Amino acid sequence: MTSSQQKQPRLAADDPHNRGVYLVLVRRRKAIRIKVGALGWFDFFAGCYIYTGKARRSLQQRVRRHWSPRKRVHWHIDYLTSAPGSEPIGAVLLTDHDHEQLEECWTNQRIGAMLDCRAIAPGFGASDCMSGCPAHLWFTPQPISLLEIARISAQAVLLIPQDSGHLLLPAADWTLTSPGEVGGGMSHE
Repeated sequence: MTSSQQKQPRLAADDPHNRGVYLVLVRRRKAIRIKVGALGWFDFFAGCYIYTGKARRSLQQRVRRHWSPRKRVHWHIDYLTSAPGSEPIGAVLLTDHDHEQLEECWTNQRIGAMLDCRAIAPGFGASDCMSGCPAHLWFTPQPISLLEIARISAQAVLLIPQDSGHLLLPAADWTLTSPGEVGGGMSHE
């Protein structure tokens, strides 16, 4: 087994390295209309989507679950990631260990402004939002890399597939990497 194939140690669910805010990057190559629970129907255009969420425990497992092909649809993001043609690219994790009590809405608003994105599904992921976020899902037709999203914090950690050419890989094939360890020009495009 090569070092790149070795399994990463599992963190305890309540470890401060395993809770915090996360930003999931999903790409759609073709437009699709999806019913998102009680929110209703929305058109999801071809382009990139950034979803902001918070996990009070099991952060890594939550993000991996969003990408699992076999899951019960529970969160709004599950409707998008379960739709045919949705391609999870990776996630940026902002752990409580490095970002004590970072607010989900502050992060969401900052990433939307930082990348000049727009909300196309009002209320998506923001049913408990008290900060006036239009949604916790941002859209841009332009390609975005995980490294662009990771600029939100010098302590950001990337959760990416080891072989970025595949989608929906088993959890054992995912790894944690700090932005400095990833090639500067890599964009998963």
